[in-house]
Amino acid sequence: MANNISDRNPCDVKINPRCFCAALHLAGLTLAGLARDCKRSRRHLHFIVIGARPLSPYVERVLRDALGPDGWKFATGKVDVLRAKIPTAEGATHAAE
Repeated sequence: MANNISDRNPCDVKINPRCFCAALHLAGLTLAGLARDCKRSRRHLHFIVIGARPLSPYVERVLRDALGPDGWKFATGKVDVLRAKIPTAEGATHAAE
């Protein structure tokens, strides 16, 4: 199995569209905003998310960075639960129950 993104076949990562949308919403992001970050159209990114187009290493890196490690694991089905981190008055964060 490849350890480096550039060595990986684009078909190795499968995105769960519902989980991806939930992680996107929880992160306060939009598909259009991510598409701009990826330098792709919103439609192109939509096709990647639903599995109609292959996920390139570059787009994978941008999506993973945008969603964060927990959001990316959730979007790709590695974990079943995604918890929101809510800032407290003191500036610390805690997981939403």
